[in-house]
Amino acid sequence: MKYAGVVAVCVVAASIGCGAPSTSRPVISPSVDMFLTTKDGRLVRYEVSPQGVLRFAGGVDAREGDWSWEGHISASEGAELQTIIDRADWIASPPRSTNKDGDSWEVSIRSGGRERSFDLQGDTASVLNAWAVLQKAGRTRLEGDLELLPRPGIDRLVERKQAEYEAEDK
Repeated sequence: MKYAGVVAVCVVAASIGCGAPSTSRPVISPSVDMFLTTKDGRLVRYEVSPQGVLRFAGGVDAREGDWSWEGHISASEGAELQTIIDRADWIASPPRSTNKDGDSWEVSIRSGGRERSFDLQGDTASVLNAWAVLQKAGRTRLEGDLELLPRPGIDRLVERKQAEYEAEDK
């Protein structure tokens, strides 16, 4: 009888699981890894998973894939990325640049069970549009720092203007 209680507890624990949250999330985006090397030597990298996990790295960390920030894109941003990639047909035919003096890109994508990686010297509209989506979504990494900055109050602005007027009168 005392073993029946232990067995019952084990059965209940096994059916509930370890209590860890489920990591399965719906697919909202193509898998995209974009690494940018600018003409002036800046290195920036964004990666987004099919579940919308967005990662960012800058500088040498970008080359190594050492991510300094992680966040999420929205379903609409994921759909926008998918639309950009589909319209430009990146999987079938990587984009080509007419501006060979521009920035350098390394891009890897997986979408619909297909994948493609390509390097691009210079810019194209579709690459810049996809990058803009990732940059916009990645701006949330700066929100904590921006919140720490002092905000001007109306009293401070009035005092500043009054000091400017007094300085002009002298």
